[in-house]
Amino acid sequence: MNVLNLLAKIIFPERRQENPFVVEFCGYCGVGKSFLNKKLRSKFSRHIFGINNCLKFFRVLKMSYTPEMREVIDYFSDKDLCNHYKKILDWSVKARCNNRNFYIDEAFSAFPSNLLKGFYKDRPDLFKKFYENTIIIYLYDTPERIFERDRKRYEMGKRSAPTYKDANFSLKGSEEKMKWLENFVPVLWVDASLPLDKRIRLCRDFIQKYIDR
Repeated sequence: MNVLNLLAKIIFPERRQENPFVVEFCGYCGVGKSFLNKKLRSKFSRHIFGINNCLKFFRVLKMSYTPEMREVIDYFSDKDLCNHYKKILDWSVKARCNNRNFYIDEAFSAFPSNLLKGFYKDRPDLFKKFYENTIIIYLYDTPERIFERDRKRYEMGKRSAPTYKDANFSLKGSEEKMKWLENFVPVLWVDASLPLDKRIRLCRDFIQKYIDR
């Protein structure tokens, strides 16, 4: 997309949402976060954007971090984050500086529990400020079905390597983290084995209820 087209997409027919929000998709690899994200964005509103738009907007418009989001970056600067988590932090923060609606399928809430809980313990006000106007959609399934989907994607060439060696992994840690986050953020639990139209309907109803609150 060239710069003129990008700017046109940003400016017309509206400049910025009055009450922008971020939807974070969470769940294990293979539950269909990216697929559901794309389907929702195409059906819900043309003014909802994904990660790539978030990064382009920030760069092309020469945007600056808000003071609160700069504090978030500074807080994590002395944490030993791997490159993957550094990237997630980068676009999660930029999404909250853009004043537009974003759907993110590799989200800040995917951080390990110890990092999220440490952030809340050290900076509770900043933690709550970060999660303002955020919704979490948590997709879950059985380890067996998650493993099988991941294996099929690898065989189809959609992954460079399988994520899981077998189905002997526990969902307990992820579920406990989501239950803890429910104290601060609206969380919708969606069964990834449901038909696509039902998953979309559940998410749309949940998001619309949040917008109309």
